[in-house]
Amino acid sequence: MRYLLFLISIFLSSACNNQHKDPYKNNLGIDEKYVAAVDTPHYTIINWADTIINVGNIKEGDTAFASFKFKNSGETPLFILGVKPSCGCTVVDYPHNSVTPDDSKFIKAKFGTLHTHGFTRKTILVTTNTRNGGKTLLAIEANVIAGQ
Repeated sequence: MRYLLFLISIFLSSACNNQHKDPYKNNLGIDEKYVAAVDTPHYTIINWADTIINVGNIKEGDTAFASFKFKNSGETPLFILGVKPSCGCTVVDYPHNSVTPDDSKFIKAKFGTLHTHGFTRKTILVTTNTRNGGKTLLAIEANVIAGQ
């Protein structure tokens, strides 16, 4: 009986010591995001607060800013594998490290409005290691008012 209690206590103490480890860390020199990209059975889930942000009226020559909030709702680390703006006037800043489960981050974008008039829409294609398609199209909309 004592032996059985000893085994149970060993089992429980080892189960409590199970710390969350990044399954994509390796000693091969391979970037974690590339390992995550091919690990299709363990793709995670991304939820976006908004995929379209309208900044309203903006004066020609000013810069439009937008922050797209997202959350890793899955059980494995989320990696942004790439971002591709629709034009060179759009600059994107995004997390280059993994986003842990239940963590939220932002993709920040800005675009210049010089020589732009009226309604304009700039898009950003985001590629991730996620189940729901792996690609998300984000958009920044603005009404650019000609300068005087």
